[in-house]
Amino acid sequence: MTTVHGIIEVRQPHPHESDTLNERVQRVEHLLHDTGLVMPEVRANGDKIRFDGPEEALFTVLKHLIEHRLAYRLTIESLDRVSHKEMGSDGG
Repeated sequence: MTTVHGIIEVRQPHPHESDTLNERVQRVEHLLHDTGLVMPEVRANGDKIRFDGPEEALFTVLKHLIEHRLAYRLTIESLDRVSHKEMGSDGG
């Protein structure tokens, strides 16, 4: 299994769009939670959200971010491959 660590920068809404930056950040936070990507102990800082989790979940999140034009920038800081032996029997 490969885990990813990175930062999503949420796109600022244009004046003609009806949602706010805070609403967009909350949507991305819920999406991360629903797909299994987690935010470390530090909550979103303005428009930046740090994430950590399985690579497969990132693909789901990325598709949603593109379809809904929510991300300004996605930075992947690292990809760590973890063997099933290292994970242990409980998966973590």
